[in-house]
Amino acid sequence: MFFKRKEAVKTIEFNHAYEEFQNNMNIILLCVDDDLKFDVRHPVDAQCYPARLIDQHAKRDLDPTATYYVYALATGTAHEGARKLVKAGFKVYDLGSLVDFKDPEEGNSVKQKRHKHLI
Repeated sequence: MFFKRKEAVKTIEFNHAYEEFQNNMNIILLCVDDDLKFDVRHPVDAQCYPARLIDQHAKRDLDPTATYYVYALATGTAHEGARKLVKAGFKVYDLGSLVDFKDPEEGNSVKQKRHKHLI
């Protein structure tokens, strides 16, 4: 009996990945949460493509030449989205949860920081 080889999902640390994303136009930072969660909080310049759409629409909607850095609020959601994209033939890295992200964010819950000027 032959077994189909499973493609392993590669991982990379979120903050390091964000630095790479900023310096490489071929990397897409992709949130696989639903739009409502994405609208609340996300890294600057990230895009949203809910995991529930991947199986049916990813091959039509996403760039097959890009590298996708996938994250979500929950680690399990990120891994599931990354796994689906790998299965669909995309080059993917799982960043895990947004919880430990330390760089600039956008969204409805992100307050603009005001810097105090020293006189």
